[in-house]
Amino acid sequence: MKRENKKNQQTRAPRNSAVRRAWDQLTEGMNDVVLKWDGNGRLIYAGKSIEHYTGTSREEYYGKNLEQFDALTGCSEVWRSALSQCAITGKSTFMTKAYNSPKLGKLIFETEVSPDFCEDRIIQGFTAISRNITDKVTERTRL
Repeated sequence: MKRENKKNQQTRAPRNSAVRRAWDQLTEGMNDVVLKWDGNGRLIYAGKSIEHYTGTSREEYYGKNLEQFDALTGCSEVWRSALSQCAITGKSTFMTKAYNSPKLGKLIFETEVSPDFCEDRIIQGFTAISRNITDKVTERTRL
């Protein structure tokens, strides 16, 4: 059983690194945080900008399930709830969440979470794009 699991991990590793390289090319220069989960709810991609907001290397997030990701980001149940809603409706969902960055203080993010479908319209994962809207909210409040 251990050999089988190790073999599965070795076969997935090159595919995940190819996915990460492709997404890095697509998201290069973006300030938004791009996240991608596989069909099993494991994080397979985190954009480079996550390091700016969290102070944690993005490699620390890879392979984490939703519960572990919630714990790392301090957003208990938020991500699980958003992905569950996407899975049920098959549509994108939006959320706004405050995040206490150990590096930058209190930030507010607006996030769109979308289901990823295969050609048979079966959900094979999720993609999330989080935008820091702290300045926008602060300015709106000031006005």
